[in-house]
Amino acid sequence: MRDFMKILGIAALCLSFGSPLLAADKVVVVGGTSKTGIAAIRLAQEAGYDVVGTTRSLERARERYGSDINWAVVDIKDPATVKAAFEGADYIISSIGSLEPKGDNRPENVDYKGVVNMVDAANAAGVKRFVLISSAGAGGDVRNQLNFIFNNILIWKWLGEDYLRDSEMESAILRPGSLNDDPGGVTGIDLLQIDSTAAARRQIPRADVAAVAVRCMESKDCKNKTFEMFSDLEGLVEKWKLTLAGLTEDDVTYMAMPQR
Repeated sequence: MRDFMKILGIAALCLSFGSPLLAADKVVVVGGTSKTGIAAIRLAQEAGYDVVGTTRSLERARERYGSDINWAVVDIKDPATVKAAFEGADYIISSIGSLEPKGDNRPENVDYKGVVNMVDAANAAGVKRFVLISSAGAGGDVRNQLNFIFNNILIWKWLGEDYLRDSEMESAILRPGSLNDDPGGVTGIDLLQIDSTAAARRQIPRADVAAVAVRCMESKDCKNKTFEMFSDLEGLVEKWKLTLAGLTEDDVTYMAMPQR
């Protein structure tokens, strides 16, 4: 009885000083200075996670978003920097994406090889689940115009997705349509498992993508699922949380990319 009372006293003391009894799960948001990435960081912070955002420029990140975020300098093309940032991580959210059709940051190096580096580092760190924000149209018709305009970006994204799907980790792969800066939580979110070039032209707020990504870190309804995401102007705002449960887990038949 005396030992039990001692434990209660220690617990009360910790709480009085604002010290957590249990350490919060660590989340690393890769591409933290992107608009989707910073939205995911803020939502994860609000949810009580220990959040680390990655950036290639610490000075630029602090200048844009302040000093209340724990930043790690990472270049996903450099496996050593990825490995260091992922140490002790429980969950990974990646919002990276190539912005250049050619050069060092072309889709092959970012959307494929960069994802390979992250998956390898996450596996080595014992990460529980990896949430990858990809793109609608990945894994679809290879004749998609984006592949011609942006150096086969949707093919490289699909190859990155597939490397994650084949890994030992649990995953959730989100394929949003065209991203916009509208406020999140205003309209419904349509979650689909389709292959439609037309659907890829539909839009969705970055804030809504970030909200789904944060929920998918732990929700059993997201486990090992790949799905498209678009705004649903006529749907109920919270309905997407129920829709997740009805999506099917990934399988080889569904994920097979068509040939030219």
